Amino acid sequence: MAPDRETIVEILVAVAAVALFAAGIVAVGMSSGKNIDGLMLVGAIAAFVLVMAGVGTAFAYR
Repeated sequence: MAPDRETIVEILVAVAAVALFAAGIVAVGMSSGKNIDGLMLVGAIAAFVLVMAGVGTAFAYR
């Protein structure tokens, strides 16, 4: 049984959000020589949670 269009879109959005999260973590890691107090890492995690919550809400109410 082939997945429907909505399932494919949800999978693609989740993969894109995880890729953006990984890019944020890599950016934090690459700037480790600079003065970082963990705010960038917390920001990356918070942004990931907000994006996934927004996408979940959008799919629930459409």
